[in-house]
Amino acid sequence: MLANVKARGKELQKGLDKLREAYPNIIGEVRGAGLILGVLTKGGVSAMDIVNGAMENGLLLVPAGANVVRFVPPLNVSKDEIKACLKIMELVLKEFPSKI
Repeated sequence: MLANVKARGKELQKGLDKLREAYPNIIGEVRGAGLILGVLTKGGVSAMDIVNGAMENGLLLVPAGANVVRFVPPLNVSKDEIKACLKIMELVLKEFPSKI
């Protein structure tokens, strides 16, 4: 189980970092450890904007304050589920104007 947490946590962190690079006007920082990660939003995009968009696409996320989206997947999350999560996040981020 611990090996899975470490591997999936690295995949999630790497994927969120790539999204931060692709959407620097929306994502300011990715922080946390293992599978518990937070994404700091900026540019007028609130955590609830992302949480609601994700929920509409089948991904449950948690707001952790006004501008932090928390990722807390189960410890037995699969590689395919991490990929699906990141795909949904990209769909949600694409919905915001490119110049916020």
